[in-house]
Amino acid sequence: MRNSRRLTVIGILLCGVLVLAPNSWAQERAPILDQVAKTYGVDSWDKVEAVRYTWNGEITGLFKAAHKWSGSPRPTRLPLRA
Repeated sequence: MRNSRRLTVIGILLCGVLVLAPNSWAQERAPILDQVAKTYGVDSWDKVEAVRYTWNGEITGLFKAAHKWSGSPRPTRLPLRA
């Protein structure tokens, strides 16, 4: 009996959360987020030719690891392989 009541209460709470969630998603962004985005260059994203990411790691005496990645923000541009 206790478990069925508990499941009923959990179900009601879950429905309440699902009803209220879309309202919170519709809120506007905080102005500080726009300021941070402009500081890091979101306005000039259309001028970006490629995004490159590289990392190197080493545990002395055990192993070395490295990874390189390069991507283009424009899907119509194909990478050239030499």
